[in-house]
Amino acid sequence: MRSPDFRPSESKPMQCAKAQFGVAPATLELVLDSDWIAVRGALSQVLIALEPRSLTPDQQGTLELILAEVLNNIVEHAYEEQLGTIALRLRAEEQAVWCEVMDQGREMPGGTPPTGGTIPTEAELAALAVQDLPEGGFGWSLIRALTQDLHYEREGMTNRLSFRFSLVVEPSRA
Repeated sequence: MRSPDFRPSESKPMQCAKAQFGVAPATLELVLDSDWIAVRGALSQVLIALEPRSLTPDQQGTLELILAEVLNNIVEHAYEEQLGTIALRLRAEEQAVWCEVMDQGREMPGGTPPTGGTIPTEAELAALAVQDLPEGGFGWSLIRALTQDLHYEREGMTNRLSFRFSLVVEPSRA
């Protein structure tokens, strides 16, 4: 999936540029400021836009978690909490939601998404004191574990991250 050229100077914060619901595939494009409040608003808009797609509560929560991690990483690391613009495009198909996120913040270190730390078990988490939890240690691990076809590239001054979130429910293994 590829978005049109990223032109943050021509866009307005939190503007829904295009939305087609109930049409297969459904698309949603948002342009938002790089701040925590705008990210929360964008996540709400995504969930509202996907309502006609009948995602399960688990799918909604997982997709929201992935997008929150990605968008908050851009705010905190790419723009270092300075004002910038983020473009988000989603395309919902029958078996997947394709996501693409663009920004003009700093490039990812090494030109690739971090691997992230090892995700601890519930017992390991319970044994840790809050102050011992690593800062940002699990976000990229979660993103990698919960998405498919993860791709990052830097084109000129633009970061472009794309991934697929599967809606196919895997049969549980007994």
